[in-house]
Amino acid sequence: MKKGNKYNIIIHGGSFTNYERKYLETYIKDIYDFLNHKKSYNLEEAKFLQGKSSDSCSMLTVATRPDLIDEEWCDYLQKLGVTGVEIGVQSLNEEVLKINRRGHGVEATINATRLLKEYGLTVFYHIMVGLPGSSIDSDIETLSEKLWLSEFSPDHLKIFPCILLKETKFQTDLFDQ
Repeated sequence: MKKGNKYNIIIHGGSFTNYERKYLETYIKDIYDFLNHKKSYNLEEAKFLQGKSSDSCSMLTVATRPDLIDEEWCDYLQKLGVTGVEIGVQSLNEEVLKINRRGHGVEATINATRLLKEYGLTVFYHIMVGLPGSSIDSDIETLSEKLWLSEFSPDHLKIFPCILLKETKFQTDLFDQ
């Protein structure tokens, strides 16, 4: 491996803040150890070595749900060296979130956004267009207006189209309510 590289590391897959903290600490330490080309004793040592390593993590982003963010997690994310959080907002429409059984409402997104910004973390939103219960007009309103209100206004935005295949169990269950 060529040395002297800067890496932007993004951890996707599931909700990062839903895993046990000891596991997360070991996982992040192992990432730093790999970049340091040296095994460290603990996370603090690995982070210290990162400051002197020729290969460094310039950005560490994790993905989670907005309802799994609180002050305690923000403190812990900073301890790990996380610089950004991607949150699965999906929609800024209460009814659409309810229809799609997200398990959180818009208020969770507002609270998560506020906390992440207060802690100096970069905020990424994942928005889905075409969700059941949504419309082209409401998706356009979200993307052109709602997203940029002060309580939202993410630093980065990822837009995903929602495509439901005909007669899948999820689609059938959604509309049989």
